Amino acid sequence: MRTIARLAGGSLAVFEIGTRSIIRVDRETGDRTILSSAKVGSGPDIVDPFGLVAETGNRQVVADRGLNAILSVDAATGNRVIISGPDRGTGPEFLSPTRVILISDTVLLVVDPVAKTVFSVDPSSGDR
Repeated sequence: MRTIARLAGGSLAVFEIGTRSIIRVDRETGDRTILSSAKVGSGPDIVDPFGLVAETGNRQVVADRGLNAILSVDAATGNRVIISGPDRGTGPEFLSPTRVILISDTVLLVVDPVAKTVFSVDPSSGDR
């Protein structure tokens, strides 16, 4: 496992590197269910997830350095959508996004140590 985030309702979300999955962990029972993977949900496959943060509502934001993109993952369906990356948004490209911080509904901060940059991302347009 690489990173962890708290979800609505108090459960946790973690990455399982071997299966490239986001897994929900019930803090009370330890039960685990796959939230999103190549077999659960639709959209671009998770390649090399590194950063994860829970948004308001039922979504997570994932920094995927394999895709050089930021994904939004619907926790109810597992569906994945690129928020910002090579084919979404304008501005300098990510080289290796590793951390994402939710500042507000309209601003994400993305840390990219290879680019030596902290990007400000508009999640509605993908602009950096």
